[in-house]
Amino acid sequence: MALLPAAARYSGTLYREAGHAIDGLHAAGAHSLIISGGYGVVLPAEPIGWYNQEYRNAMWPDALVPRCLSAYAEATRASSVVGLLSATTQYARAFRAARWPVEIENVFFACPEPKPGAMVKTPRAIGEALVALSRDHRLRPGWKSSDGLAMQVAKLK
Repeated sequence: MALLPAAARYSGTLYREAGHAIDGLHAAGAHSLIISGGYGVVLPAEPIGWYNQEYRNAMWPDALVPRCLSAYAEATRASSVVGLLSATTQYARAFRAARWPVEIENVFFACPEPKPGAMVKTPRAIGEALVALSRDHRLRPGWKSSDGLAMQVAKLK
C-alpha cells in the first residue's frame, strides 16, 4: 500500500476545495493538524496509508486526541489556535475538549453557519475558507462560501 501525505490522501469535498491551500498555509508559517479517523491526529504532510474509518472520539480513550491537539500547540509555541470544523461533529467535540496551555492567548472555533445541504456545503465552505486564509492570511469581514455560508467564529479562550 502506497503512503501519501495526509492532505493528499483525503479526497472529500473539503480537501478537493482546499487544493494546495494547506501547503500554502504551511509555507506562510502556519501549523496545521488533521483529526483523522484512522490515525487520531496527523500533520498534513505526514505519510499515511489508505483506510476507511470514520472518526469517533470513543476510539481514542483518555481524551487522547484533545491532548494531542494541546500538546502540539504547546510544542510549537503557538500563541493562537483556530479550529476550522463543522459545529456538530466528533471533530468539533475533540477540539472543544482540548485543555489549551496557559501560554496560548487565543483559541477560536470557526464553523460554517448551519444550512440545508450541510453534508456537502459545510466541508466545501471549510475548504474555501482554507483557500481564503492561505491567500489573505485572514477571512475578510463578511466572507461567505460559494454556497453563501458565513463563518461563525467563537472565542474559546
